[in-house]
Amino acid sequence: MEITLSEAKAKLSELVKRVEKGEVITVTRHGKPVLELRDPVMSQRRRNLIGSMKGQIWTADDFDETPTEVLEAMEKGIDPDE
Repeated sequence: MEITLSEAKAKLSELVKRVEKGEVITVTRHGKPVLELRDPVMSQRRRNLIGSMKGQIWTADDFDETPTEVLEAMEKGIDPDE
């Protein structure tokens, strides 16, 4: 979702609730992205997963889901291993 800075100021509580549900919100000023609102815990999990995947060769047989599906699940707070 994209929202202007002036709208974000007026709707901060609503935006926080949306971020808590896993949504990523881009705040723009004069049509240019200036800020991204996201859950810091999910962001750290994503960085950890990407870091653990670097330098490794993955095949389709390694996953029930694609790496993209795993990352999306983690962004939404779903444990992909459950």
